[in-house]
Amino acid sequence: MQHHDSHSDDNAGGRQSQNFITSEGSTVGYAEYGHQTGYLVIYFHGLPGSRFEAELYAAEAQKLGLRIIAPDRPGIGLSSPVAGLTLLDYPTHISQLVHHVGAGDTEEFGILATSGGGPYALACAARLPLLPGLRSVGVVAGLGPRDLTNTGMSLVQRLSFAAMDWVPAGVVRWLWDTAIANAARNPDEAVLKKKIQGPLAAMKRDAGVSDDDPADEIMVASMRAAFAQGSMGYVQDATIISNPWGFRLSDITGVRVEFWYGSNDNIAPVATGRAMAAQLPDSALHCFEGEGHAAATLLHRGDVLARIIQVAQSHSAGTKSSAPAQ
Repeated sequence: MQHHDSHSDDNAGGRQSQNFITSEGSTVGYAEYGHQTGYLVIYFHGLPGSRFEAELYAAEAQKLGLRIIAPDRPGIGLSSPVAGLTLLDYPTHISQLVHHVGAGDTEEFGILATSGGGPYALACAARLPLLPGLRSVGVVAGLGPRDLTNTGMSLVQRLSFAAMDWVPAGVVRWLWDTAIANAARNPDEAVLKKKIQGPLAAMKRDAGVSDDDPADEIMVASMRAAFAQGSMGYVQDATIISNPWGFRLSDITGVRVEFWYGSNDNIAPVATGRAMAAQLPDSALHCFEGEGHAAATLLHRGDVLARIIQVAQSHSAGTKSSAPAQ
């Protein structure tokens, strides 16, 4: 495992609001957390979410010597919209991001994704030639292909997926503008916080985290960025992962994939993780008994990041042991 000399660095200044221009001319915004020269982990936010969501992992990344780079997906936060984007197009953006942050083709790195970011992470694994340094993919409470299984999924979640097929995109955008986006774009941050304080409190309560955990403040910042350009980015994001993915999970080779799910999660049920892991030749499933969607992230951040390091070290050791003697 390649791991540069690391040093402590805070998250102040411009590290949370950086961007670059791709070769196609689109802007990709991203945040950076943890050690600036640590082992690289690219973080894919949930749905809805943005680059600020990765701050949930910042403290643990700092302790473990990891460098987290968290991009906004197209139309979200600082990233410009990309018309006609598909799931298999996204790895091209990540390939350019990896090079932009200074990692060449020979530098090893991992991807960590939460919820709606899971499909994008698996798409990167499916296009490994674009990302030759990718060694592991971690998916926390990740959504799966719609045709895989609905076991354990709530009726509301099933209907929200089905609605993407028959409700016009303009109507979905209007609904989300009315429900969240208008409040998120209000200059007064308290407007959004008040609007979503119930779900945020429930999230922390269900996860069993302490009242002083900053998760709710982080999620408010993430939601504000998620809808900074209105609801268009969210609608495209949801449409992309609701459509056929364009690749088979069984075709993913050369990358270790690890899944984490709560047994009581009815948004991304553990049955989804089991079904995906069963199709992957090199994977593992970790189940947290009695826990829901948010708990997998809020209670196990350190364990997830530590496991990414273990997988990276294991791969590095295996590579060295298989090298011919000099």
